Amino acid sequence: MSLCKLRRPLVLALMLAGLSSSVLAVDGIILIDQNRALAGGVTPGDFPGFPISITQPGSYRLSSNITVAAQDLSAIEISASDVTLDLNGFHIVGPAAVCVNPIPAACVQASGVAAVPFATAYKSIKVRGGTITGFGAQLSLFSTTLGVVEDLVLIRQPGGNISFANAVGARFVVKNMISADSFDLTCPTIVVESIATFFLRQVVNTGCVFSNSVGTVI
Repeated sequence: MSLCKLRRPLVLALMLAGLSSSVLAVDGIILIDQNRALAGGVTPGDFPGFPISITQPGSYRLSSNITVAAQDLSAIEISASDVTLDLNGFHIVGPAAVCVNPIPAACVQASGVAAVPFATAYKSIKVRGGTITGFGAQLSLFSTTLGVVEDLVLIRQPGGNISFANAVGARFVVKNMISADSFDLTCPTIVVESIATFFLRQVVNTGCVFSNSVGTVI
């Protein structure tokens, strides 16, 4: 057998290894970047473009900034329990919500990261480590329970004069979070070292536990 023929399987194997490493990290974490978002297929049912649909339990990590151009599309939608989403220091950026008050029926308020459908009580969703900006709500997890959000900066871009509040469900741990907006809480939830420039709102039940938090608690 010629050396050339021996090289071909090796080259093919190396190419496939390089391709798979762009999607799946060696530790089993699924990597997501802008190109992967546009191509689709992150999980079953994830169509090309936005939103990125996470339909299976597992660990997911951004490997680039994510930018959404359309005002009516969310960036990442989670429809499974036991999901960890690590923004890995990157930004998820939307075009800023530009609806006026009262909100017209045609205005769709998209989210940076959301659990959908909203009526389903998913459990153990963790989102950490980055910045989300430019959506109607940067983080919309109000229908979930037993989760963690930490080390997040949630910023409404200038020009977004109508914004839904960022939110988490009951029995969450919220740590090292900055919300340049209101942040809605379903109690019981523990909020540690967090800032909300408007309100920390106990919208369902009361009795959330706050430690070193800045913002009016209502």
